[in-house]
Order: sequence, then C-alpha cells, then structure tokens
Amino acid sequence: MHTLSAAVRQTHAHDNRCDEIDAALAELAQRKVQEIDGYLLSPVSSLPSKIADLLQLGTRRAIDLAEAAIREMNLQQVNSSCLLARAVLETCCLMLYVSEQVRQTVQGARKSRLR
Repeated sequence: MHTLSAAVRQTHAHDNRCDEIDAALAELAQRKVQEIDGYLLSPVSSLPSKIADLLQLGTRRAIDLAEAAIREMNLQQVNSSCLLARAVLETCCLMLYVSEQVRQTVQGARKSRLR
C-alpha cells in the first residue's frame, strides 16, 4: 500500500492527518473480502448479494483511487491528486448513500419493497 512521502509528512507535520489517512486506508483494506457467496447472504433474494457486490466494488475502488491520489501527492501533482481525492470522496458518498437507504428500508415499514 502506498503511503505519503516523508516530504509531504514534513510539510503537514503540524497535525497528524497523514497518520489518520494511513489508518483509514488500512481500515478500508481490512474490509475487502475475497469472495461473496450470494446464496449465504440470502437463499431467496439476489438483492443482498447485489448490495454486497456494490459495497465491495466501492471499497476496492476507493482504495485504488486513494493510492493513486497518494502517488500523485508524492509527485507534487496538485491537479491530478485533487481529482483523485474527489473521486475517493464521491465513491465513499455512494457507499454511504446505499448503506443508509438499505438501513432505512430494513428498519422502516418499506420492507415489502425489497422483493
């Protein structure tokens, strides 16, 4: 996994943001799974498997984009690192939105809409 260079860390040494980024990426990497068995998630519906696939793809995409952003930051490429960082944010927002919609649907009176 790519990490921020010593030069970037020295520039931003006034806070521990670099360490927080490393910790967040490590936590995200732990969420990757090798295989999703849709039948184990639900033997009667494909929706749980589709949601798990979407979240897993989002996780992998966020990790890849974050590593690319770190590489660009280490090369002092401001424009491309900003674009990649925004892509990470948008991917995470999608995953949060999907998770929130699933949570609201399962906890609410709209459970019948899951079929």
